[in-house]
Amino acid sequence: MQKVKQRRFLIVNGYHDIWHYVPMGSFGICDYLETKGIRSRIFNAAIYKKNNYIGKLNEVIGKYRPTHIGLVLHWKELLENVIFLSDTIKKAHPQITLVAGGITAGYLQKGLLKKCPSIDYVIKGDAELPLLKLISGLNIQRIPNLAYRDNGNIVINSCSYHIRSKELDGISYSNLSYLFDYNKYLKIIDNMGFPMFIGRGCIYNCLYCGGSKRAFEIHSGRKKVVNRSVKAIVNDLRRLLKYTDNIYFDYETDIAHIRELFTRILSDKMLNGKFRINYGTWSLMDAEIIDLYSRICRFDPHEKPVIEISPESSVERIRRCVRDRALCFKNSEMLQNIDDILKATSDGVIINVFCSRYHHKHKGISHLLAELYGIHSFREYYFRKGSCNNVDIHSSHLATDVASVYWDLANKNRTCDDPMDLLIKTHRRFCSHSAGEYEMDNMCIYHPDSLGEGLIFCYEQLIKWLDMLHDLMPHYYFTITKSVGIERVIQILMDAADQYYRKKKWDKFNNATTRSLIGIIHEGIGRRMGRIYSTSRIYFNDLERLFVKYCDVLESNRKRQSAGMPKKPVLDKSRCCISEFDYLADDFYKDLEGGINNVERKKTINLISNGYIHKMDYKFYPVLGLYDGENTPVDVYRKMKLIGPQSGIGEEDLSSIENFLRRHDREFTV
Repeated sequence: MQKVKQRRFLIVNGYHDIWHYVPMGSFGICDYLETKGIRSRIFNAAIYKKNNYIGKLNEVIGKYRPTHIGLVLHWKELLENVIFLSDTIKKAHPQITLVAGGITAGYLQKGLLKKCPSIDYVIKGDAELPLLKLISGLNIQRIPNLAYRDNGNIVINSCSYHIRSKELDGISYSNLSYLFDYNKYLKIIDNMGFPMFIGRGCIYNCLYCGGSKRAFEIHSGRKKVVNRSVKAIVNDLRRLLKYTDNIYFDYETDIAHIRELFTRILSDKMLNGKFRINYGTWSLMDAEIIDLYSRICRFDPHEKPVIEISPESSVERIRRCVRDRALCFKNSEMLQNIDDILKATSDGVIINVFCSRYHHKHKGISHLLAELYGIHSFREYYFRKGSCNNVDIHSSHLATDVASVYWDLANKNRTCDDPMDLLIKTHRRFCSHSAGEYEMDNMCIYHPDSLGEGLIFCYEQLIKWLDMLHDLMPHYYFTITKSVGIERVIQILMDAADQYYRKKKWDKFNNATTRSLIGIIHEGIGRRMGRIYSTSRIYFNDLERLFVKYCDVLESNRKRQSAGMPKKPVLDKSRCCISEFDYLADDFYKDLEGGINNVERKKTINLISNGYIHKMDYKFYPVLGLYDGENTPVDVYRKMKLIGPQSGIGEEDLSSIENFLRRHDREFTV
């Protein structure tokens, strides 16, 4: 085909507060078109501020002068912004042809043309060849995968073009120079890194996924997986080194393909050990993959790579109903797999485990609580092993992807709602968290019909409270749940949420502080467990006093920072607490197995600084005078070292405090 001159294509990825990623195929489309003589670039509105991305886009359009603009509608969350951008661009630049593409665009193909007059064309599925033909000015009736208007009628051509492996291998997906301000983009996505493009399609059918085999057939017309060769991926990695050393893999349709890729990286001196590799595993990592990963990844204790595992449900029975059977595993297998990964990497990674809500098998409160008990057991397992800093267990809202089975379930009783209207309405809830709406961390459209408004309200509040306690004060969370049982703690909090719901209903979610949650729990223990509470009153009062003090110190630190005061950690007498038990001792939690009354009573000094608690033996009580006035931890350490010999502070004690300060005060120097 003859090369086309003076045609310029600009891909525009819309603005969103959360979704910053450019879909991986965008870089490939630019590279593909460039080889055909069509100059192509990418503008990502999401890397700019909300109040100036339109100005920046107009500036780029003015200088770059595109003849065609491709609006990326891959992420469903960008629908409303894509509509806004299409109207804005067409009004200012009516001569520019606007084309929408991506998974969500393919699903909403007809609706977009019907409701968005500014959009001229919509491409379903693979866009490389259709875009080339369209931009080259060929007869639109003969362009595959294309939808358009003809005399007021919407015409949808057959979705007959599916890119082949050979074509993918001839395209680069790592040339970041196609993206305006790519350095700004790399900084924003720094947490998980630049995604590596491995292939398209899927062989699995998970009910919630918009990238499943079934979903790909619906929104992209794709029935088979197409992968890039290992050689092509390796070449992209080599090109990428000049831009970034932080990458993300998340595509396991063929684990043998990943194994071959990792083996090739291991043998490549230019690549081995050069990348921080963040990895999203679809099932569990087998022994060979773990070994290869541990040998090819660059490990940095200050910027640990992330591995993601998504069981989706902590209950094995639910998991088997939600995920493709080939991707299911037992909880014991997952815990062992995580242990194997941590051992192979010498605790050099962060492992994020994602459970989700809500699933079609969740029929009532008992099913929801079973999920929480499972999540608690995962968290407790790693707390006991001392791996809390390496393993995070999350409970997230399940995003309802277009073309997924859950999308169909969400729409079956909403025949009056247009899919586009439903997406926009839900997205506004997702962004605003207005009165009467709970706070979503993903766009959750589907809920089982059996779960009512009141139950969802209380469950949402319960998860929010448990996460607050666990994330901010893990020692308190596990101590109190072990002391009285996770079931009792959950029931106490559920009662509180229910009372709030009955009094104020959907007015607003209760903005309970962690300090107030402690009060709710201990009041509930006294009310529900009178006999146990009366015999262990000193224990419960002591535990409450220590962690209320901890909350007060955190609040004091927050106020200091908001007032513009120095962020240095501060120690004074108000940040010291004497407890009757050594709650932070390594063997304390283990001793709780025998019951509260069997725990040794041991007076302890607790120093609270910079969000951490450091314990000292009560024998050092006389030296607390060192805390008169405001001191940094470094000040206190130096005073202790100065008076150590005559105050009973030995080298071992100083070493312990020194290690504490090194971990929690960046400015600490001996």
